[in-house]
Amino acid sequence: MGNIQLKGIEKSFGTKKVLENINLDVKNGEMLALLGPSGCGKTTLLKVIAGLLKPDKGDIVFDCKSVVDIPTGAREVVMVFQDYVLFPHLNVAENIGFGLRMAGIPKKERSKKVSQLLELVQMKGFENRYPRQLSGGQKQRVAFARALAVEPKVLLLDEPFSNLDYRLREEMREFTCHLQRKMGVTTILVTHDREEAMMTADRIALMLDGQIKQCDTPVNLYFKPNSPEVASFFGEANYIQGRVIEGIFQCSLGRFQAPLGLEGKVSAMIRPEQIEISDNGEWPIKGRIIERRFAGEKRYYRVKVGDYILKVTSPSWKTLKHDSVGVVIDFNEISYFKDVKGGS
Repeated sequence: MGNIQLKGIEKSFGTKKVLENINLDVKNGEMLALLGPSGCGKTTLLKVIAGLLKPDKGDIVFDCKSVVDIPTGAREVVMVFQDYVLFPHLNVAENIGFGLRMAGIPKKERSKKVSQLLELVQMKGFENRYPRQLSGGQKQRVAFARALAVEPKVLLLDEPFSNLDYRLREEMREFTCHLQRKMGVTTILVTHDREEAMMTADRIALMLDGQIKQCDTPVNLYFKPNSPEVASFFGEANYIQGRVIEGIFQCSLGRFQAPLGLEGKVSAMIRPEQIEISDNGEWPIKGRIIERRFAGEKRYYRVKVGDYILKVTSPSWKTLKHDSVGVVIDFNEISYFKDVKGGS
């Protein structure tokens, strides 16, 4: 229960195409993040899935059944918005039980379900308070409880943490992950925050300009992006130009084993954390630190190595006394692209 397939979804507003040939499978019980900058089409796609907007083209399939012509109320989908949308004239218990009351659930059964949900979202004792008496995090918990009360097949979260401060956002991310895994409900999270997506989702679909550029696990998107465009969205990267000849990547830094099937002129993409620097002068690649920055948990360096200036990230406990350093790059765990300008 809760498998979603989007097949060739397209949506335009006037002459502006907002969604272009969207194909996506969401697995039962998984947390999938729709990640991308503002205006890329994330919320529009969420509304299409919910039935609040109808696509111009394509199909939406829930558990092998097309729902593209089925109204929102019959899709067993619930959305949680960034501004909570709680009823100000209803107390917490009444807000949570609103959907149950509309569904005709008897009062006794409704009260029992509300009590269970209050305990689930850690809001026991708040049932008689009104939204104006709650913090942002408490309002968000109530919104989650109200969404879960009707036992949806799919939970859609539209930037649910964007109105919270940093500490509360961290707390609510952890709470949401725990709740989603406990309930096992298929969940799609819309966010523009890369870190939020990587810390909460099982998989991430990166959206840019109305298209899904890549859908994969956070680890693969970071270390094995399918394009330089995706690579840059997920963080800093260094590019080393070279040529693969008979399975060997040859560049100005040396010769390294390349993946099978790769040949010709390429650029190796290397994340700053994949480069290790040390005062050890015996390491084969030599470099010189030209910039150092301390940022609490990490230290950031710019290191001149041959014709390249490489960005390097090291743990903060590791200190380097000298500017002349040895450099080690693990070429076994990097990605290669065609026609990318060298450097960082």
